Amino acid sequence: MEQKRFEGRALIRAITQVAIIKLKRDLSSYRSCLHRIDCNLDHIQELRSLATKVTVTYREAPGSSSPTSDKSGIIVNIRELEDAVLADSQQMMNEYIRIRYLIDSLDNFRDRQVLQEKYINGHTWSQISSNIYIEERWVRRIHNRALRRLFKKMTLLSPPLRMI
Repeated sequence: MEQKRFEGRALIRAITQVAIIKLKRDLSSYRSCLHRIDCNLDHIQELRSLATKVTVTYREAPGSSSPTSDKSGIIVNIRELEDAVLADSQQMMNEYIRIRYLIDSLDNFRDRQVLQEKYINGHTWSQISSNIYIEERWVRRIHNRALRRLFKKMTLLSPPLRMI
């Protein structure tokens, strides 16, 4: 009986550790979301400048066409690429908002501060330590505690797997 209880606790601890690793990866994706949004905006600007440079020319002779004269298809392709880039940007923006909401949902100021410094501002442990005037080892402890609290808050908000 005691062995089964120990195995159950070990399993719960392992699942929690895996979930916290996934949570760290999600939080770390914040800065990459911002980068992709910026890259997508640059890409859209390039596509729009290409679309303005494309001109359609017509030949006077009926039935004659050349590959360079039918450029309306190019404009359609540019528009489709632009739509795909905009959709990707929207997805990245949704991820960006979700991560900000997760961090801002924590009640403890210090927890929020450490997570914002680490994942939103992209600072190292030593930079965070000097910014908030706490020793680096305490910053790491606060970080781990904040991740556990965030995980606990997320599991309280989502229904158990048995109910799904």
